Amino acid sequence: MPNKALRVGIFGCGWLGQPLAKRLIQSGHELIGSTTRASQLAVLSALGVRPIILDLRQHPLATNNYPTLRQLDVILVNIPPKRRDLNAPLFVSQVKEFVDTLLSLSPNASMIFVSTTSVFGNTTQAVNENSPTRPNTPSGHAHVELEQFILNQSKGSVVRLAGLIDDVRHPITSIVKRETFSNGQQVVNLVHQDDVVSALQIIIERQLVGTTMHLCAPEHPTREDYYQYAAQQRLLTFPAIIPDPNSTPHGKVVLAQKTQQLLGFEYQYKSPFDMV
Repeated sequence: MPNKALRVGIFGCGWLGQPLAKRLIQSGHELIGSTTRASQLAVLSALGVRPIILDLRQHPLATNNYPTLRQLDVILVNIPPKRRDLNAPLFVSQVKEFVDTLLSLSPNASMIFVSTTSVFGNTTQAVNENSPTRPNTPSGHAHVELEQFILNQSKGSVVRLAGLIDDVRHPITSIVKRETFSNGQQVVNLVHQDDVVSALQIIIERQLVGTTMHLCAPEHPTREDYYQYAAQQRLLTFPAIIPDPNSTPHGKVVLAQKTQQLLGFEYQYKSPFDMV
């Protein structure tokens, strides 16, 4: 049991938020979680979460309608933008307004924003928690703006996730549906859902503020080595390989040693080869 039971709000309580909520409840914390779908209310309730419906497209939370959101100790915002037809300025505006509303209800809460290492765009260098961002997509630009907004709060922190997978949700399932496979010497940056849940629990319980953190497995095999191995392990047929013009490993390498040291954290899945 933790030294102090916390009231935690997870906004975006889906594929990542639900196992995190379950872990926190098992550790003695009180959880409020949001979903966009009414069908998920019973699922969250069964986990022990106090559920609410949240749709950023509607009016921000009304103070008198959400008394359960008062006096939260920790607020975790895990609301990714739409993959298609993203109106980035509108999304940023909606999230900012939502955060302002939450902080008006729980002004002393620490705030954690779940971001992405896509804020570094297509850089071909190693990047750590202090590296300058170089977004090259609307989503990347939106995340950079929201990161700065959160860090400007008195108790805000940012957690950037590498490619997030587990045993079921894995890129190989879509890769084997393609006719060809390219950029094989580019390295991968992945992190397992279990490791993210464990690290976020530490961040929440310690209420870390004013910092930017990375979560990414320490090892970075090439795409060709890794995804061919994943296909073999799952008895899947790999697409035809288009030779990479680069004969040596290349591409963005996400480093997370500073965060690992800060948290005193050990990855259960140190290599993507452990995640197949």
